[in-house]
Amino acid sequence: MDQTKQKNKLLIVVIILLSCLLILTLVGIGVLVVNNINLTNQLNQNNQETSQDSTENETQENTETEIKEYSVISKTLSEETGQYSIDITYPQIEGLDNDVQDDFNEYVEDFAQNEAEAFKSEDFTYAVGKYSITYDFSVELKTENLLSILMIGDIYTGGAHGTPLIKTINYNIKDNALIELSEVIKPGSSLNQLAALVNQALKDQFDADMDESIDVGTTADEDNFKHFNFTENTFKITFDAYQVGPYVIGTPEIELDYSEVSNLMRDEILELLGL
Repeated sequence: MDQTKQKNKLLIVVIILLSCLLILTLVGIGVLVVNNINLTNQLNQNNQETSQDSTENETQENTETEIKEYSVISKTLSEETGQYSIDITYPQIEGLDNDVQDDFNEYVEDFAQNEAEAFKSEDFTYAVGKYSITYDFSVELKTENLLSILMIGDIYTGGAHGTPLIKTINYNIKDNALIELSEVIKPGSSLNQLAALVNQALKDQFDADMDESIDVGTTADEDNFKHFNFTENTFKITFDAYQVGPYVIGTPEIELDYSEVSNLMRDEILELLGL
């Protein structure tokens, strides 16, 4: 009898031990499952963040590429009658497909149309020969941040010869805005210093008998230097006919190396130019 009781006790102990072992096993499996779920969630989150970062980087790279790859094309406004002819070739941007492109193109197209309409308002009643207006353009500088255009033309409304026309367009691609001379030159004495540099450059280019005309046409007035352009290495200024000399010299140009004028320029312009 005692032996039977002893066997039963031993059996109970074994059962209890097996039960504990089973419980521990199940708990261990549960912990492994939870850890595995947490690890899987963490990996998914990391993959999503990596994918998002990659998408953002790709978007940024595509935007930068888009800006760098814009191009400048030509459009022509032309009209001809028995009394006059219009032939205005002007620049347009393509490849950006954004407000910069739309605003620039609208501004230049409006300019071309206004020039044509103003010309057509001339009185052609007593015209001798055919009146005409022409424009063409050159790209002086094209970067991802800045576009500088020089338009040169001619208008003939009778007389011995036509009159040269000049239009410069300097456009901040980065901020979608035209650049005026007042936004290029620092306030204070910078305009006076620019005028002195320009005056001397012209006198070096032409004979001394033009010194008086040059002095008159290069006083420190922003309007005297309104036809300016940026090039890769220089700040370029073009002068109207008769501004600094007789008609025969045309529309003179002078170019000042950036090393001569960078100290006169605002920091924002130097940044656009990469100086």
